[in-house]
Amino acid sequence: MRNHNTIYVIHEYGAKTHYLALQACAEKHGYKVEYHELNNLTRFRNAIKQLSAKDFFHTISNIIFLLFIRYMHPVKIVVGIAPYNIKVISIMRKMKKHDVFFHTSYTHWDETICVHKPKSKSVLIEWKNFISKYVKHIFAVSQKTKFELINNGYTTESKITVVNHSFPSITEVETKKNKELTFIYVGDLAERKGIKQLLIFFSMHPYLKLTIIGKGALENICTEYSNQQSNINYVGYVSDYNKLVNYYKANSFLVLNSQRVYPWEELFGMVIVEAMSCGCVPITTDHSGPKEIINNGINGFCYPEKNFFNGIENTIEMNNDTYIAMREQAILTGRSFHKDKMAERWNKIFEE
Repeated sequence: MRNHNTIYVIHEYGAKTHYLALQACAEKHGYKVEYHELNNLTRFRNAIKQLSAKDFFHTISNIIFLLFIRYMHPVKIVVGIAPYNIKVISIMRKMKKHDVFFHTSYTHWDETICVHKPKSKSVLIEWKNFISKYVKHIFAVSQKTKFELINNGYTTESKITVVNHSFPSITEVETKKNKELTFIYVGDLAERKGIKQLLIFFSMHPYLKLTIIGKGALENICTEYSNQQSNINYVGYVSDYNKLVNYYKANSFLVLNSQRVYPWEELFGMVIVEAMSCGCVPITTDHSGPKEIINNGINGFCYPEKNFFNGIENTIEMNNDTYIAMREQAILTGRSFHKDKMAERWNKIFEE
């Protein structure tokens, strides 16, 4: 039997870390959070291919939940689904008696850039109805997402709340720590993250130290540079958040050299606020996500893609007092994204 004091999160691919603040908010109201996924066909195939019993049973659980949700007593449901996925039509049919909330990080709502290209005019109409009439409230990950939804006629100011992603715990850091020429990258090892350019730049500046953490298509080239260059250290993927925190604390700067590749750009990056809360001053390209977090020259640096490495060179020249002041601002900004700080922004779920 389903619990009435449960909030059900139905996400396209499953992303529990995006809902840490929701969990904190739910606990204050005596609720728990249960997660399910929409993209079950792909997961089912992978479970069979990899002979994973855990993934197999998890997928079956998702399918059963989606089949029987229409028969449940009214509950609260948070849906995270990319525009303009046709599955939204079946969601509206199955969940019409429930309180449905929409959660999105997408920053383009003018139909020009989207993961799921609308198959017909009717899909666009259904999406308009879903957001403007069907869902009770919208939770946007960024201000840009909010403005896009409003400006393209999907919703009004009163029906949308910005609730940024958050991180799980605050660590104690030394606020007056002196600047060192130590840099860290954390994330996907993909072309669009500007990894190759980072490796080339740091190999040409051996007095700068770069630590790379992550996994992806460019693991081999990261390993190659790490083996050949004493100032480059490829750690691999770190799943333990506490270990990751120690890496952040050991470095003075975070580097994020994201490159726009249609239809992608860097959205709200958890890596940035995690690193800032640990005392890493961020140096990023000026994509929509970083621009909302970084006040350029105050708590970090946010440069046009073509000037990114000029930014690193400028940080090398900055004096220690300037660095310490910027580091203190970075820590304050980062900590404002802790899950307990963000939790209250989910309170709309509990309003009648």
